[in-house]
Amino acid sequence: MKPLILGIDGRSGAGKTELADALEQRIHAEHPELSVAVFGLDQLYRGWDGLEAGVALYTHELLPALAQGETVTYRDWDWSSNAPDGALGPERTFAPGQITIIEGFGTGARAAREHLNSLIWLNAPELSRRDRAVGRGGENYGPNWERWSSQEQDFTDRDRVESVADLVLDTSGPAEPVQEAAYTMLRLEISTNGASSSSAQGLN
Repeated sequence: MKPLILGIDGRSGAGKTELADALEQRIHAEHPELSVAVFGLDQLYRGWDGLEAGVALYTHELLPALAQGETVTYRDWDWSSNAPDGALGPERTFAPGQITIIEGFGTGARAAREHLNSLIWLNAPELSRRDRAVGRGGENYGPNWERWSSQEQDFTDRDRVESVADLVLDTSGPAEPVQEAAYTMLRLEISTNGASSSSAQGLN
């Protein structure tokens, strides 16, 4: 069975992971009959200079298979490795749910859009994003912020994901209105397209 795929995109520190987790928890709590799976693209980026490589792996290999309802196999990046060029971690598998949420910068890349049912873009001021990202990523993120941000900017200038997103949300304020707006859109998407005949009626 093909899943309903929601993409959550935005610059680093915009709140993508937090929103994905909140949506997953709400669906589980209110509609346990629906299967939900969340995948983060940070597992695919190939180090601090590997944004493009990670997005290419996602758009050309993983996402097309997930869109067909297939379980995918991949090796994530070991961000804690002391090797000069980093290292690949162990092989992992990911199975899509009836509702599959994919979050991370590059989720809405041009090559990915044909496989996404809906796409959300999150915005926040750079200083707020940096504080969140560094707070989450620990001592490794601070020295690499500019390095990573420049790759995001190049990608943003080229793909302009925000301009094609179904929903654009500002995450600089309280989280609750953002989560409610995203959940409302997801509920409408399911009622329109349906993750299955039963789930199409589940989020009313």
